[in-house]
Amino acid sequence: YTSGSTGKPKGVAIEHRSVVHRFFSYSRRLGIRDREVVLSIGSHAFDGTLLDWYWALMFGGKVILVEGAVIRDPKLMIAEIQSKGPTNVMAPPNLWDMMLAEDPEWPRHIRIISMGEHMSEALRDKLRSRNDEVWNLYGPTESTIGVCACNVVEDRNRHSIGTPLGNTPIYIQKSCGQLANVNEIGELLIGGDGLAREYIGLPELTQERFAPIPEIGPDRRYRTGDLARWNPDGTIEYIGRNDHQVKVRGYRIELGEIDSVLQKHNDVVSSVTIIREDQPGDKRIYSYAVLTKDSQTRFWEFRDFLEKNLPEYMIPTSIEVLDALPVNANGKVDRSALPKPKTIRRVLKTPYVAPSGDVQCRLAAIWEEVFSIDEVGVDDNFFEVGGHSLTAFMILNRIEHIFQTSMSVSSVFGNPTIRLFSELLQEQP
Repeated sequence: YTSGSTGKPKGVAIEHRSVVHRFFSYSRRLGIRDREVVLSIGSHAFDGTLLDWYWALMFGGKVILVEGAVIRDPKLMIAEIQSKGPTNVMAPPNLWDMMLAEDPEWPRHIRIISMGEHMSEALRDKLRSRNDEVWNLYGPTESTIGVCACNVVEDRNRHSIGTPLGNTPIYIQKSCGQLANVNEIGELLIGGDGLAREYIGLPELTQERFAPIPEIGPDRRYRTGDLARWNPDGTIEYIGRNDHQVKVRGYRIELGEIDSVLQKHNDVVSSVTIIREDQPGDKRIYSYAVLTKDSQTRFWEFRDFLEKNLPEYMIPTSIEVLDALPVNANGKVDRSALPKPKTIRRVLKTPYVAPSGDVQCRLAAIWEEVFSIDEVGVDDNFFEVGGHSLTAFMILNRIEHIFQTSMSVSSVFGNPTIRLFSELLQEQP
């Protein structure tokens, strides 16, 4: 399943032959060998996890399933890699970033794979300096797991997604309808044996996204919505999205889906949702809403409403209330004119209680810096103020520097207020 702008998930029908084709295509490209030891960290609901499982099982290898608590903690992940001796580890870029911040030691021969989100130039440089084999995989669910593979050690282009897999023709079409020449930017189109059959129960959307392109030929192609260009050496360079579908912490999100749910609230007149990246690598979701004149709904009530209809990773960090959404000359919402989110404390379920004592005050200062808000109460919940695994990692880095003690991500999740965490911190030797 993949998200849909209507607020309902889209079921993608993938044929068995397409899945088998992808297993063998990727295994040939990456040189999967007999007796691979694969450390599998993905959810069973993530299509990329199938590569982990079947790369090992198809070739007489071993799959090691990693528990969720370990995946959320970079130090525990590093220990897992060091102790289990895998030959293959695939993870999203943000997890690699968090692990590398710990300056880990692991064997150079491990095959490192980044998948699920754009791989930054800095991450490419760090990984290729540590390992002899580093790969960046690209592709949407609609094309069965992926369609391109980039050998990062050999390919030094900072945005390269490599070259297409076998029996997977890739086309880049300019906005005028013509196929792009080398270095010309256009929408990336996918054909070949890996295309999904359809979106379940959505014939019109299927026809729109999976259709022949007259300029190319009679066979079906999938419109990815990604912008790309051919490089002179035959590799493909990823440019970005041509719509408002984005990826945050490895999850593909259609921002219109958040607005679709938010606008179902009786007090919401209109809304728009955007991604801000005020700190490199820290993408956050912010919604802007115009409310009815007599609305008394508070932030936590909106958050509760959204949590009933959306997964946790799609909940906005904040909802900024405006008198009107800014529009351009055409009457469309001007996202570039949306104001920077306010730094005042959001109205949460718990009343504000000021920190007391040296430990609580220093923890509150850390939270205020990480969450970019002016005031944090000792009973404010980590998740309600916008916390997730990346922000937990940022908090722990500062705690280790200030308090000279090392703690796990699970300690933040299990003690999600400053009051609880300060008590845990003071128990440390």
